[in-house]
Amino acid sequence: ALQHLLRPHQRGHRLGLPGGVCRGKRGPAARRRHVLCVRLWLQLPRRVPQPLARRAKRRRRRRRRHRCRRAAITTTLIAPPRSLYVHVPWCLRKCPYCDFNSHEQAHPDFEKYGQLLIKDLDVDLERYGNQPFVSVFFGGGTPSLMPPQTLAPLLNRLASLGLISDETEITLEANPGTLDLDHLTGYRDLGINRLSVGVQSFHTEVLAALGRIHDAEQAIQMIQHAQDIGFRRLNVDLMHG
Repeated sequence: ALQHLLRPHQRGHRLGLPGGVCRGKRGPAARRRHVLCVRLWLQLPRRVPQPLARRAKRRRRRRRRHRCRRAAITTTLIAPPRSLYVHVPWCLRKCPYCDFNSHEQAHPDFEKYGQLLIKDLDVDLERYGNQPFVSVFFGGGTPSLMPPQTLAPLLNRLASLGLISDETEITLEANPGTLDLDHLTGYRDLGINRLSVGVQSFHTEVLAALGRIHDAEQAIQMIQHAQDIGFRRLNVDLMHG
């Protein structure tokens, strides 16, 4: 290929080589100089033709615009809905199948626990922000052991901060063996609008084997009374297997 390049002196001009390389004597020295020039020219960065350069520039602009648009969409996304779980860790009797954080205690200091829940809430709000909750869930343990008046300060604090409203679903896990009619009415008046009733079974012998403190009749009476006083959101936990 180099021999072909060395024949006419015009070849140097077509390749962008210095014209003098191919002119004059064509002895061995001239050929060596020409070969060296060709090698150097092949190593030099070549200029991109103008149409290709313009197209590449347009592509880079489009990519930048796309990245900016995508970043704007990401920053304006709405935060996902947030829920609050409140744990009440005490039970009258711990069921043998339960592996939750729960402890047998007949008369815990629920009033003090309610005040500590408010302090814990304030710490979490400083860390995670004041985005309202779409749902609040009181689980345990046996949350229905807590008298309504000991839950009131926490729910009032949530309402005063605008974290809950009439549209917020507020659920309380309830054990039929711990509920009386006054407690049910008090929970409803606080704004609790959903009950999760831990029935587990409507067969008394099965309930005894499971270590439950209620019987089938108590479970049915509690569900009926909850519906009578206005609870429209109610689920029943049942075990099967």
